[in-house]
Amino acid sequence: MVTNEILVSVFCTTYNHEAYIKEAIEGFLIQKTTFPIEVIIHDDASTDKTAEIVRSYAEQYPDKIVAILQKNNQFTNGIDVYKAFIWPRARGKYIALCEGDDYWTDPYKLQKQVDFLEKNRSFTFCVHRYKRYYCNQKTYADDLFPELFLDINGIVIDKSIYSKYWLTQPLTALIRRDSLSEVFLLVSHFNYFRDFHLFYLLLNNGNGFCMNFNGGVYNIHDGGIQAGLPIKKQIISNFNVIRELYLYCPDSTLELWLIKCVFGLIKSQKSITPLFLMFLLDVSLTAKFRLFHRLIKVLIKKIIHS
Repeated sequence: MVTNEILVSVFCTTYNHEAYIKEAIEGFLIQKTTFPIEVIIHDDASTDKTAEIVRSYAEQYPDKIVAILQKNNQFTNGIDVYKAFIWPRARGKYIALCEGDDYWTDPYKLQKQVDFLEKNRSFTFCVHRYKRYYCNQKTYADDLFPELFLDINGIVIDKSIYSKYWLTQPLTALIRRDSLSEVFLLVSHFNYFRDFHLFYLLLNNGNGFCMNFNGGVYNIHDGGIQAGLPIKKQIISNFNVIRELYLYCPDSTLELWLIKCVFGLIKSQKSITPLFLMFLLDVSLTAKFRLFHRLIKVLIKKIIHS
C-alpha cells in the first residue's frame, strides 16, 4: 500500500528509561515502509536524562517524532496519558505500541503488519514474535510459546487461545484505530486498566493474529513495573487486574486466567490458602462454586501429572 498520508501512529510511553530509550527510537527510525509514520513519545517527567534524549531526537526528526515532555508526573496523579495526551495527537489509521524500554529489530515490521491488516479486514489487531532480554543476566530467551509456531505462518488469537497463551506482548502490537477508540471509551470503568484489559476488550470486536516473525526485544529489568516485584506480588497484581475485568464482563476466558493466578499463588506459597480467594469475588454463589470446582479439577490434574 502506497500513500502520502500518515498510516501508522506509534505510541511510546517512557519514564526513567535513559539506558533504553535510544534503542527504542532507533527501532522506530529504521522502519522501511511505503507510507509515512509518526512517532509520539510521552515522557512522564523522568528524573534522569530520558527527556533530554527524546527532545534531541524530536529536534533531529521534526517531521516524524512528536515529543510530549511532562514537567509533573501524570501517572501518580491517576491520569491516563494515552487518552489525555497521546491519543488526541494521533493521525494514523493504525496504532503501534512500544514502551521506551523495549525496541524493534525488524525494519519491515510495520510494513508486514499493515499489509496483513489491509488484506484481512476482520482482524482487530496483529502481533508478532519477539525475544526476551534479561538485563541483569545479559541473556536472551525466546518468547513464551515458541513451540506453537513450528511450520506455520501464524496463529489466530480468539478468546480460547487468549485464555491459554499470552501472545499479545504490547511492543509487537498494531491495532486498528477504530477498534482502539472503542476500548478507550471503556477505560473509565476500571481502576487497574492494563495490557490484559486492552487485548481482551479488542477481542470483543474481532480476532487478532500473531505473525511468525521475530520483530522486537522485550527488556526485563528491575525498573519495570511488574518485573521489579517479587513473584507473589506479581501474581496478586495479576489476580486483581483479572478479577476487575471478570466482574465487569464474566466469561470462561477470564475464569481460566483467575484459576491460573490462584494456582500460581498455591505453588509459590506451598499452601492451599489462596483457594479461598475465589470466595472473595463479588459474584453469585453459583459462580463462586463453579470457579472453585474448576480450580480443584486443575489441581487434581496437576497432581496426577506431576
